[in-house]
Amino acid sequence: FTHGYLPKNFLTKSCRYPCVNRTDLYELLRKAVVDSEIVNYVVDNKTHLDRWDFSGSFGFVVSVVTTIGFGNMSPFTLEGKVVCVVYAMFGIPLTLLVLGGLGEKMASCISKIRKCKNPMCHHTPRVNHMLNVFYIIILGVVLIFVAPAAMFTYVEQWYFMEAVYFCFTTLSTIGFGDYVIGIHETRLTNVYTHEFYEVIAYVWILLGLAYLSLVYRYITDTMFAKAQEVGRSTIKRLGSVAKL
Repeated sequence: FTHGYLPKNFLTKSCRYPCVNRTDLYELLRKAVVDSEIVNYVVDNKTHLDRWDFSGSFGFVVSVVTTIGFGNMSPFTLEGKVVCVVYAMFGIPLTLLVLGGLGEKMASCISKIRKCKNPMCHHTPRVNHMLNVFYIIILGVVLIFVAPAAMFTYVEQWYFMEAVYFCFTTLSTIGFGDYVIGIHETRLTNVYTHEFYEVIAYVWILLGLAYLSLVYRYITDTMFAKAQEVGRSTIKRLGSVAKL
C-alpha cells in the first residue's frame, strides 16, 4: 500500500468475502502498518513468524545499543520492555566507549599511513600527505558504502542508490526504518546463510559507526582549528585598528 490511501477497489473486493468482518480487516491492516514483514507471511500463507532467532536478536541488540532503532522489532511483553530499558541504559554508554576505542585505533593507523611517503611519486611532503589522505578516504568509502551497497543491491534486490541511502541513514544513526535488511529478501533460501548474512551486516554497522565517528571528529577538529585561526586573525586586526 502506498502512503495515504488504499487502492479504490480494495474495500470493494474485501466486501465479497463475508467471512472477513470489518474488525478483523482493520486489525490486519493495523498490524501490516506496524510490521510490514507480516504481509509477506500472510501472502505466502505462513502461520509461524520467528523473528527472535539468533540473527534477529543480534540485529535488535545492535539497533538498541547504537540508538539506530529501525523500528521493525520491539519488545512485546512488559518484562521484555523492562529488560530492554535496563540493557539500553548500560549498553549505550559501553557501546560508545567501544566505538570510541575503535575510532582511536583507526586514527592511529591512519596517522601512520599519512606519515608514510608515497614511493610511486616524488612530490613534496605536503602533496604526499594529501595523496595519502585521499587514498584513505577512497578506501573508507569503498569498504563502508560502495561494497555493502553492492551486496544489499544483490541480496535485498534494491536499487543501488536505495542501498547507498540505507547505508548512510543507518551509519548516521538516523534509522528511518523504511529500509531494513533481512525482511523481504528471498535470494538466501538457506537458513544458516541468511543468519550469517544478517550477522555480518550488523558487524559492518558497528565498524562503519566507528569509521564515521572518526570522520566526524576529523571534520569537527578541522572546523574548530579554522575557527580558532579566524578568531586569532580577527583579534589581531582589531588590535591593529585600536592602535590607530
